[in-house]
Amino acid sequence: MPRTYDQSYSDRQLFKQYQPATLLVDEEVLDLPHTRRILENCRGAAVQVRQAAARQRKIPAAGGHTYGDDLTPGKRLLYLTRNRGRFYKPCPATREYRCCDYRVLNIGMNCPMECVYCILQAYLNNPWLSFFVNIEELWAELGEVLDSEPKRMHRIGTGEFTDSLVLDHLTGLSRELVQFMAGRENAVLELKTKTANIENLRDLEHGGRTITAWSLNSPPIMAREELKTATLDERLAGAATCAGWGYRLAFHFDPLIH
Repeated sequence: MPRTYDQSYSDRQLFKQYQPATLLVDEEVLDLPHTRRILENCRGAAVQVRQAAARQRKIPAAGGHTYGDDLTPGKRLLYLTRNRGRFYKPCPATREYRCCDYRVLNIGMNCPMECVYCILQAYLNNPWLSFFVNIEELWAELGEVLDSEPKRMHRIGTGEFTDSLVLDHLTGLSRELVQFMAGRENAVLELKTKTANIENLRDLEHGGRTITAWSLNSPPIMAREELKTATLDERLAGAATCAGWGYRLAFHFDPLIH
């Protein structure tokens, strides 16, 4: 009897909620609320506190691997740090194409899923995951931008440098983002994912200002190229559930692979 595409996924290929083996925490952010929340949700992980004097040194990935040797061990380390730049930036776009005026809200870097074609695995110069825990500064910056341009429609996404929801069971950030955006008439938020990690979106007054979005491909391509992601059925079930909660939906077909 032929196997279905769901049965062809190995353990390495199936989507599972991410849990880091090691949490590396900058000393200066140790007492921030989102740091404490993530530590509470990662009780099985080893915790290393990074002193300020060590900040200039390269962070060793889990297992002693460096970038390019093996991305999988590196992704077992989650680094909690402060975003020292801006959270809100224009999408860098592509020179050859007309810009769609997308705005990036940078909540972290890298992704624990392992899509073979993922540009992050070539674009970033480290294998570990980072999450920016100075969220109070994110609210201040985002509020200032939206208030200063009330007549401009801002299309904002968190899925440029990481998956929008892949760490959400640890961070709980989506709930705060959705509630923050609910009263904003000059902005929409897109949460783009290849997971089915949607539980935090339940029972929220989102005001129609948040769009839940999924990247899709054909089932054989998902099984072969999109490792550790949710299956097509899981993604579509997540979309149907979010639609039932009143969210608008978006679907991205990129890259297109024959």
